[in-house]
Amino acid sequence: MRTGTREKDKLSEILDMLPAFIYVQKPNHTIEFYNREFYNLFGEPKGRKCYEIFQNAPCLCNPCIAENVLDTKDPNIRKWQDREGRFYMRYHYFFTDADGISKVLGAGVDISRQVANRKALKESEE
Repeated sequence: MRTGTREKDKLSEILDMLPAFIYVQKPNHTIEFYNREFYNLFGEPKGRKCYEIFQNAPCLCNPCIAENVLDTKDPNIRKWQDREGRFYMRYHYFFTDADGISKVLGAGVDISRQVANRKALKESEE
């Protein structure tokens, strides 16, 4: 099924309403698509690589989650802390776009409140 411009615009509008950052990463580690929350947190990708955006690093992470997802086609879900100290559950999924190119769909959900609540509960129990 081919998606027309109206459908793409509607999907982008829906993704912009989500309280999570969403992005599509190409095999060369650049960000091809992102939603409003991604932009609010990380700014315009402007050709920067994922490791520059998320880790402010000059080279690939070790291990590279995206490369692993592309190689194995298995999803990856993990907790991640950004440079501001916020915690996220990061989701990485393999998919093939309409042109047959393998990519990674990434998403991050802010779990900072839950992490803080667990920490406070643990401290109160000690």
